[in-house]
Amino acid sequence: MKLKPNSATAVEGRTIFTKSVRDVMTGVKLLKPAKWNSKLSGGKFTQVVVGHWAGMPVYSLTLEERATCPRSCTFWRDCYGNNMPLAHRFQHGKKLELELFHELWDLHDRHQHGFVVRLHILGDFYSIRYVKRWCEWMELFPKLRVWGYTARLPGTKIGDEVLKVREKYPKRFVIRFSGGGEEPLSANRIDSDIGQKQLQEKHAVICPEQTGRIGTCLECTLCWASPKHILFIPH
Repeated sequence: MKLKPNSATAVEGRTIFTKSVRDVMTGVKLLKPAKWNSKLSGGKFTQVVVGHWAGMPVYSLTLEERATCPRSCTFWRDCYGNNMPLAHRFQHGKKLELELFHELWDLHDRHQHGFVVRLHILGDFYSIRYVKRWCEWMELFPKLRVWGYTARLPGTKIGDEVLKVREKYPKRFVIRFSGGGEEPLSANRIDSDIGQKQLQEKHAVICPEQTGRIGTCLECTLCWASPKHILFIPH
């Protein structure tokens, strides 16, 4: 579903499914096991299957699309959140960050051999403070691994902060820049000029889960293990 440029959802910068936005409440887990997400695990896996993070359990965090994203995002109007009415989107802010700290502490105690958090199924890094929290948590919880995407690009205040964390923890905090063009560890649309160029020059690979070459993210691992750009088919 692609929103019209003048639609209220696109103009106001929010999800279509406003009733799916949940306040942060004690007892309601923010970090969901991977088996709950069909793209991550297909309901088959709770842990990374291959690679240097193999055996680590995976959890995901979902925020509200557009409300936490930059308007420059190349998927602003055709975000795949437009097709996810049942996803629980947690309200962003200090309350979320406090609860995340407690959940990460618990997971760090439980998973002696490490664990992985996928940021963000929907949504994005919404403030410099929030990015700095993740930097603090990477320091506090050495068993923590993070992977995901951000449309906050280098050259913006939040994007530069994300890059600092990635450079500080290059093996543990693997966040790709969505729409980042030739930036290292970027993810681009396959229907963009830069995406086509990277594909022709063999500097990029199309997401294997989207093409059906590999069933799920936890069986693939290219997003955090490959230096190549990742190309995505709009969906």
